[in-house]
Amino acid sequence: MKRLVRNKEKGSIGGVAAGLADYLNMDTGLVRVLFILLALINGLGVVIYLVMWILVPAADHMETGAEDVVQQNINEIGQRVQQSLQGRTSLAGLLLIALGAFFLLRQLVPWVSSLTIPLLLIGLGGFILYTTLRKQ
Repeated sequence: MKRLVRNKEKGSIGGVAAGLADYLNMDTGLVRVLFILLALINGLGVVIYLVMWILVPAADHMETGAEDVVQQNINEIGQRVQQSLQGRTSLAGLLLIALGAFFLLRQLVPWVSSLTIPLLLIGLGGFILYTTLRKQ
């Protein structure tokens, strides 16, 4: 009997789309595109994905009970969120400092124009991309 499980090996985030694609004998990319379209249209794709991530067991945790599956999946989501935020906290701090400096300069120096924020953001984004690509 076929069971719906999350496929973390082929998955990108939580394995929900890959597991659903395996269950429905569909292409994983198509299922991902459907989730993205639902997310963009009305946000429902995000809700469905999160609910499935919480309720659907991973392929390596099928033998545990339902409560254990939910608890393990919630812990996994928490760990993924922590991992994704670790490198971004310093970036958020730098962005706040840059914005504060801009508003301070705007009060003190009248010639600082409204183009400064977009130019700073473009420069910061370019720097982040450059350092990220250089590490790879």
